[in-house]
Amino acid sequence: MTFVGKVFVFAKPDGWRHLQEGNRYIFHGPNHEELIVSSALIQGNGELDDLNAVRQQLFQNAEQSAKNAASHPALKITQPFQREPRVSNIECWSLCAQTLDSGSLFYQAVFSGPRGIMLTSLDGPNAAALEAIFEQFIKSVRVASESAHYFSNTNKLRFHSESRRRTPQITCCTQATTPHLFPLPVEGKGCSRVGHFTIPAIS
Repeated sequence: MTFVGKVFVFAKPDGWRHLQEGNRYIFHGPNHEELIVSSALIQGNGELDDLNAVRQQLFQNAEQSAKNAASHPALKITQPFQREPRVSNIECWSLCAQTLDSGSLFYQAVFSGPRGIMLTSLDGPNAAALEAIFEQFIKSVRVASESAHYFSNTNKLRFHSESRRRTPQITCCTQATTPHLFPLPVEGKGCSRVGHFTIPAIS
C-alpha cells in the first residue's frame, strides 16, 4: 500500500495494520514490530535564503529528536547517525540501536525534502527480517515532486489501495483546506517562523 502526501511518498510493509494518532501514522507488524511516521512541512513563501534556513533548522530538529530517542539508557547505539548509502532517490540519514540484552532493534531515519522533513522510527525483535523491513521501507520513500503540481491544481489527495478519513491542511497564507496526508499544527501551537515561513514542530 502506497501513501502519497504533498511532499513525501512511501509504502508501508505488506500486511501491517495502521492507525493515525495525532500527527503521526503508526504501523504494527505481526511480530510486535512498530513503525512510526511523522512529518513536518514548511508552509508559506519567501526568499530562498529563508527557505534554506528553515529546511536546515527542521533537519537539525529531526536529527536531535532521533538522537534523543536512541540515547535511552536501555539502548546502545550500533550505528551512529549518518547518511544512508542504501537510499539514492532522496536525502536520508539513519541510526540504529539495540537493547542492552540484544533482544530488540531500534531504527531511526530522517528524510529531507524540498519543503519538509519526515521522521520515522522502527523497532522490533532483533532479527534479520527487521533489517530487511527497514531497508525496504527507506528505499520506498521519495519526494512527490510531480505530485506538488497535481495538488496545486486539483486540491485532491491521492491515496491508494484503501480510503481513509482525510485531514484538512492548515496553511499560514491562504487558509485553504487542501486535503493532506500529514496533519499540520496550527501556527502558535508548536510552530515557529523564519521570514514568511512557518516551521511545524516534530513530535
